[in-house]
Amino acid sequence: MGSYLSDYAQKHLEGSIISYDHRVTNVSQTESGVWNVSWSTSAGTSEGLFNYLIVASGFFSEPFIPPLAGFSGEIIHSSAYQDPVLVRDKDVVVVGDSFSAVELAGEISAFAKSVKHIHSRPFWIFPKYLPLQPLNPKSPFAPMDLVFYDRSKREGLSERTLPTDEQVRSRNAYFRTLCDDQGSIAPSLEVPSDRSAFVAVSDYYTNAVRCGAIEPILGRIESCQESKLLLSSGATITSADLLIMATGFTTRLPFFSAAVLSALAYNPADRRTPIILYQNTFHPSPLLKNVAFIGMYRGPYMGVVELRARLAARTFVGSLPFPSLKEQQAGLEQEEEIRSRNPPLQFPHSDYVGLMHDVASALGQEDPKTVWPSQNTDVVTPALFSTCAESIPVNQLLSEVRDDLDAAQRGKFVAAAIYSALQGRWQIRRRLISKTYNLPSGTFTGEASFLRKPIDAKSDDCELKYLEVGQLKTDSGVELEARRAYRYRYEPARDVVEVLFDDLTHFHSMKVLSPEEAPGEGFDGSWEPWEGRESAGWRAVGTHWCSPDDYTAAYWFAFKGIHIEEFRISYKVKGPMKDYVASACYTR
Repeated sequence: MGSYLSDYAQKHLEGSIISYDHRVTNVSQTESGVWNVSWSTSAGTSEGLFNYLIVASGFFSEPFIPPLAGFSGEIIHSSAYQDPVLVRDKDVVVVGDSFSAVELAGEISAFAKSVKHIHSRPFWIFPKYLPLQPLNPKSPFAPMDLVFYDRSKREGLSERTLPTDEQVRSRNAYFRTLCDDQGSIAPSLEVPSDRSAFVAVSDYYTNAVRCGAIEPILGRIESCQESKLLLSSGATITSADLLIMATGFTTRLPFFSAAVLSALAYNPADRRTPIILYQNTFHPSPLLKNVAFIGMYRGPYMGVVELRARLAARTFVGSLPFPSLKEQQAGLEQEEEIRSRNPPLQFPHSDYVGLMHDVASALGQEDPKTVWPSQNTDVVTPALFSTCAESIPVNQLLSEVRDDLDAAQRGKFVAAAIYSALQGRWQIRRRLISKTYNLPSGTFTGEASFLRKPIDAKSDDCELKYLEVGQLKTDSGVELEARRAYRYRYEPARDVVEVLFDDLTHFHSMKVLSPEEAPGEGFDGSWEPWEGRESAGWRAVGTHWCSPDDYTAAYWFAFKGIHIEEFRISYKVKGPMKDYVASACYTR
C-alpha cells in the first residue's frame, strides 16, 4: 500500500503539495467559515488558513486490545505481527472473527506449536482464487475480485446497505456452493443460512483446521489465570504462551473540538461506525461546512476513495452542488440504522460494486459498459471509471483484466487453487501394474498427508510436505509396509507446482493443461487417470528423466467449489529394468 500511494503521488501530485512529518494538532472554523489548521513538526508548531478541509487521517487509527487482567504470557495486537520467529514453538491463541484473525491464524499455523482461534461468530473462508462456476468440477478459477465484483449477477446496481432476509439467504446459498459444508470441518464454522455471516480470506485456514493445525473455538475470553483462559462457552484453554488480538482499531479524531465530535455522533467504542456521515463523505452541520471525509469508513477500497475524492473536489470548486439538507439528513438516518443493527454488519459498506455505481452516479458519470462480453461477465474495476478513457495506463489495465479472464478459461490460476486445496489428509488407493519380474504388481492402501511446513527450521517460506504410509499387498499375496515422501511448492511466476523428492532433488513440474491442450509425447490414452473423465476435472502433466528411467506423470483433479473432492495421479515408468504404471486415487 505504501508503494501504491508513493507511486500515485509521484504521478499525479506536485511535490510541494504534500508536507511530510506534519502532525495536525487542532482544526477550528473561524467566524467567516475559513478553517484554521494547526500542526507540529520537529522544528516547532505552525498554523494556516484554508477554505476547504479534507479529513483523510485514516479509519484504523489506534490498535484496540480489550483489557485482560491476569494473563502471564505475552499479548500483542495483530497489526504488530511481522515475523514467524514470534510464534515458533509456542502455544498461540488468536482472538477475533474477521480478516486479520483468520489470515494470521492460517499463516502462523505452519510455525507455531499449536494455534487456537477464539471467535464469537461463524464466518465463510475463501482462498484468493475462486471458481467461476462452483458447481462445475472443472470450473475455471480467477482472482477473488474478478469473481465477486461481477455486475451481471446483480439485480440493480445501487448499494445494498442493509440486506434483506432473502438477500442474506441467497448470499449464504451461493457461498455454500463455494465453501461446501464448513460445519463438517469444524462445528463452530457452520454458518446458518439465515444469518448475515462474516467473511474472511486465507489460502491456508480451512485445511489447517481440517488437519488439526488450527482449533477454532466459538466464544469470548471471560477471564485469565496466568496461562489459562476461561471462555464464555465454558471451555478452558489450559496453556497459552502468546495472545494475538485481532480485535480491531479505534478511530481517533484528536484535532476536532468536542462540539464537532458531538455533531459527528462520534463514538470511539464503536469500531464499525464511529462517526455518522452522509455517504461517508459530508455532514450537514454548520460546524462542518466545506469539509469532506475521504476513506473514513471500515473497509475502504482505493476505487471508492478515488471517486469520493473526485466528488469532494468537484463539489468544492462548484461544478457539482452540495447535497441538499434533506438528502443529507436521510443519509445520516440510514447510517444510524446501520450503526444500531444487531447483529452488526462486518463492514457497514461492503457492497463495492454498488458503492462505485452510486458515487459515479453522483458525479454524473454514465455506467461504464462492459469491455469483456466474450466472457459473459461484467467485472467492475476502478479503471472502468477513469475520466481518461483513452489513456495508455487505463487501456493497459483493462487489457490485463481481459487477458486474465481469457487465461482463466485456459487454466490459469488452477495450479494455485490445487495447491491451496491439497493441504490435509487423504485416503489413498494405488494400483501398480508391472510388466517386469523384478517389480511385482500389487495394491497399496493407506493415508497420505499434505502438511504445510517451513522449508527448513530457519525459513519463513513454506511448502507442502507429502507423506504416505500404508500397506502394499502384491498380487502373489506378500504384504509390505510402505511409505513415500515428497515436497510440493507452488511457483507463481511459472504457474506450476514443483514436486521435489524429500532430499530436495527435483522430481517434476506439474503443469495444468488447458481444456483443449494435448498432453504431449508419452500419453497414448491407455493409462492416464483422466480417461473417460476429461469433462469432470482438470488435467495436469509432468515428466522426469532419472537415468536410465523415464517417468511420466498424469494428474486429474475434480473440484467441488474451492475444495478438491477427488484427485488421481498415475505414473508411467519405462527403463531397462522398469516397465510399470502406478495409478492412485485420493479421497477425503
